[in-house]
Amino acid sequence: TQSSIVAMGTRLAKAMKETGNEYLMLNRGVNSVVNIDLTQVIKTIDFNSTDIQVYPATNGKMDLLKAINSEYFANQASVTNILVTGGGISGLDISLQNTKVDKVWLPPLFWGTYSQLLSLRGMLFESYESYDWLGRNISKLSGSAVIICDPGNPAGEKYPDGLLLELIKKLNNNGIVVLFDSPYRRLFYDQTDTLFQELMNLEHV
Repeated sequence: TQSSIVAMGTRLAKAMKETGNEYLMLNRGVNSVVNIDLTQVIKTIDFNSTDIQVYPATNGKMDLLKAINSEYFANQASVTNILVTGGGISGLDISLQNTKVDKVWLPPLFWGTYSQLLSLRGMLFESYESYDWLGRNISKLSGSAVIICDPGNPAGEKYPDGLLLELIKKLNNNGIVVLFDSPYRRLFYDQTDTLFQELMNLEHV
């Protein structure tokens, strides 16, 4: 089903239109609440440089790939296994198209784009109740992929790392594909965080 928070946003938009009252849309990005001033940042970018004007080589921008490897994987990953896309939606779509499964399981509250892309690609999907439910229903998940978003979007819920890693390893060891979506982790952790390094060697993650 559609995320409850997306449904709330739809109801609020309708209420604003019908009543003329304004509501603070907490399910929207920060720039819906306050403008992001990029004036000073723009001054530091040479828009006429080769970096900006010319497409990178087929293998991507090596400096960027090396920086990602350093920042998130302590230089333990292979840069050939790092893919940079034009935004999270593109990355998710490529992942879904290259994941051969019967069904995709979504978190109970999920980013609406998950279901939109799955519908677009003609893939079956359903929501799971909780991480505990996943652990208890391994046999039901056979042939499926599970999306785990932690910290969660849109509700911000955070599962303890030890239990999270234990669950992902259990899913992986049973041949269940895990798409681990974690764009907000670095709001809480720094370079000493080792979770990405622990996940990168799991075959189905």
